Amino acid sequence: MGSGFVKQLTLPAHQITVTTRPVFNLHVGDERSSLASKVASDAALLVEVDVGLQKLMREALRHSPPTPAELEFAISLIEDELMKVHKLVPVNAILETSDTCMWILVSAIKPDAQNEEQLSIEEVEQLFDLLAALPMGRPASIAGIPSDACFAAALLFLRELMHHLNFKSIRAFEPNGFSFK
Repeated sequence: MGSGFVKQLTLPAHQITVTTRPVFNLHVGDERSSLASKVASDAALLVEVDVGLQKLMREALRHSPPTPAELEFAISLIEDELMKVHKLVPVNAILETSDTCMWILVSAIKPDAQNEEQLSIEEVEQLFDLLAALPMGRPASIAGIPSDACFAAALLFLRELMHHLNFKSIRAFEPNGFSFK
C-alpha cells in the first residue's frame, strides 16, 4: 500500500502501478460544511469547517448584492477556516457534490446542465468575476446570475475551497427532485 491518501496497487507480472485519487464529497451546510472521503475499505475521512451559508450571510454578506467590503470579509472568514484543514486534503483529490446550492452555481455557468456537470476552477473564477462586478453597478440580469447573498455565499465558499484545498474542478450532480420551477 502507498502512503497517505493515495492507494497503490502493483501488479507483479507487468510491474504496473495503478493509483486511485481520493474523492471528496462536499456538503455545504447552514453553519458548518464538510468534505467526506472513503480512504480505505474500512476507514473514512471527514473534514469539517466552521463555514456555512447562513453563517456567512449573518456575519459578512448582509446586502444583496454584497458590497465589496462584505465580499472581502467573507473571503477572509472562509480562508481562516480552510487554512486550519488544508493539510488534510491531498493535492490530487477529486471534488464532488450533490448539494442544491452547488447545482445552482453550475446552472448559472451552464444553463443547459443536466444530471451531472464538471466545472473547472477557471469557470468558477469567471462566475466570481461576474459577482464582483455587481456592487460596481453591473445589473445581475445582465450578468445572468442571482444577486442574493445566499448565491454569493455559496460561490465564495466554493471558490476559496477550490483555491486553498487545490481542487482543479468540481463534479456536481443534480439533486434528486431539483427544479427551478
